[in-house]
Amino acid sequence: MRDFSEFLNVIYNDTRNLGVAPNERALNYAATDALITQDIFRDVRTDSRFRKFEFDTLTVDRSPICRPESDCWDVTLFFYDPSELQRARRAARYTIDVSDSVPVLVGRRQNFTVR
Repeated sequence: MRDFSEFLNVIYNDTRNLGVAPNERALNYAATDALITQDIFRDVRTDSRFRKFEFDTLTVDRSPICRPESDCWDVTLFFYDPSELQRARRAARYTIDVSDSVPVLVGRRQNFTVR
C-alpha cells in the first residue's frame, strides 16, 4: 500500500487549506475519510488489469448532479501506468455534499477509464 501512504502524504502536506470554501471542505473530507480512499486503492490493486497502476492526481469539481438546496462536489482520483504512459488512466469518483456542517457522501463511487 505504498501508493496509499503516498496519497495521504500528498493530501496532508500539499493540499493544506482552512476549509472555508466548499471545494476545500470536500477535499478535507476526502483526506479524512481514509476508508473510502483505501477501498479505491485496494480495488485498483486487486484488479489484474490495473495492478501496475499508481496514484496520479486528485481533482475536486462542482458536481453537475445534486439534490436541491445542496452543495455537491465530485472528488476524482486518477491512476496511471508508469511503465506505459500511453495507456488510458483509471479514475474513481465519488460525490460529497458539503452544504451542512458535516459533509456527507452522496451516492455510490463510480470507476471508469479516462484517456
